[in-house]
Amino acid sequence: MSEKFKINRNLATVLDAEGKEIKVQPREDVEQDIKLQEIIDLLVAAGYFRARIKGLSAFDKVVGGIVWCIDSCDVDIDVELLFQDDLTIGQKISLTEKIVAVLPKIKCPHRIEPHQIQGLDFIHIFPVVQWLVKRAMETREERSEYLKNYAANQFHRVFHFAEGESEKSIQKASVSNIRKIQEKHGPQRKYRRTGKLPADLMTRVESTLLEYGNVLTTQGGIESSSDNQQKHEVESRKEILKSFTSTTDTVSRVTPAIVGKIVSNKTSEFREAQLKTETPAERRIRQLKEKVSNLGMENNQLQKHLSEAEATLNSIAEKNEAFRKTESFTEEEKRRYDELSALLKKTEELKSQEIKFKEQCKAESAILQQQVSEAEAMVAELQDDSQGMKSQLEILEEKVNSARLELGKKTRAVSALERQLDQVPENAELAQYQLRFMELYSLVAAKHLETKQFYTRYNALNDTHRYLNRELSLLNSITDNFQVAMSNSAAKDEFLEKLDKIVEEIQSNKLKVERRRNDEKLNRDELSAELSSLQDKQRQYVAALKQLSDEYKNS
Repeated sequence: MSEKFKINRNLATVLDAEGKEIKVQPREDVEQDIKLQEIIDLLVAAGYFRARIKGLSAFDKVVGGIVWCIDSCDVDIDVELLFQDDLTIGQKISLTEKIVAVLPKIKCPHRIEPHQIQGLDFIHIFPVVQWLVKRAMETREERSEYLKNYAANQFHRVFHFAEGESEKSIQKASVSNIRKIQEKHGPQRKYRRTGKLPADLMTRVESTLLEYGNVLTTQGGIESSSDNQQKHEVESRKEILKSFTSTTDTVSRVTPAIVGKIVSNKTSEFREAQLKTETPAERRIRQLKEKVSNLGMENNQLQKHLSEAEATLNSIAEKNEAFRKTESFTEEEKRRYDELSALLKKTEELKSQEIKFKEQCKAESAILQQQVSEAEAMVAELQDDSQGMKSQLEILEEKVNSARLELGKKTRAVSALERQLDQVPENAELAQYQLRFMELYSLVAAKHLETKQFYTRYNALNDTHRYLNRELSLLNSITDNFQVAMSNSAAKDEFLEKLDKIVEEIQSNKLKVERRRNDEKLNRDELSAELSSLQDKQRQYVAALKQLSDEYKNS
């Protein structure tokens, strides 16, 4: 009896309704266990030694190792991966979803779902862990190489080997030579101001540059044909240079020749600065004005040639008159007379050409003046259009600013709605919650059944113990009173009567126990029949559901 009601310490042992032991073997997936062990070996080899701890669950080992590998990959992700032991169901779901969202960002070629991590599907988790461990090891090697190079660089900055002394001396010599060249060819002050500094900032800048022999090059709004402006700038520089004194002993003052030299040296710079800032209309006007100035220069040259030819003609005419008066020409004089006659004809031809050229220049000048006026009108129109475009641009900027403000309001509203939507669980979360609740329900049901069996066993053992105590006390009283009862016949009869009453009481208790056992058996039979009917209904429901799904697929 004591062996029958021995306490069962094996949690996998289940008792039936009659209190008999039923050995239940837990379900194990050998392939999943192999993959789990391979994952743990990979994590330990990579340096995650928490996977060795036997007290941690498989979820804590695997998920903790995944988070550690992602952290070791040294990538920038906008996700907070905080792993802790003994997480709640909601925290586990949130962590697995974050891990699944991070994997594509770090370019993981393998895909996995949150429920696979939550359900410990090690077959699908293994490729992800394998890739993460490989990536973490590569990142660690790159970082170690970088730190080695950095440490070597810092060491060579402070310490030097014997074979590097020659290079060091060469570098020192090069540095000293460069410094000498910089000192020799550095900025040297040629003039020094004697008067007060001008109030204008640009004038002060130009004055400082002139002290070192440089000229300020303007960058905007200067036309190449604006001679008056250039003359004004030259005059202003002359005025500035008048207030300077030379820094050398040989030169006591600044001559205009020096000013002209400085200005002539910077003429090309003025020209380049003017050309960089021209618009197409301004360039057209400049070209027309240059053409007019070139024609004027040609006209002046022709006028000069004409005046020279007229002077020659007058001298020839005078000589001709003198020859006519004498009327005695020598051969040499005749030859010179012929030459002068040819020159006279050529002069007359030049006069006719000059007249034609003047007429042509006047016509071209009129055309060019008309083109200049048209170009100036076009520039004015473009300026008016630019003013209108500026006003339109300001209006558009105001609209853009208002649209940005409205966009900010809409964005904040959308963010608030997204937060509200995030608070509502999705179908995947609900499915995981349902799965977890079912697991918890199964665990609670198994625990309840085990507790109920413990209560039943305890009650049975308690009843057995009580009956055994009563039996033992009864046997002890019979043994104690047996010798006294057998001494005389009256005591013997009384003893037998008491013994009969005890037997009757035992028989009545036995009947009560048997009646209760029969009631329990009857209740068990009824529950078994009800279970059978429910199982039949379940089979019918499954068959109907399968038939309905087949019909749905066919349709």
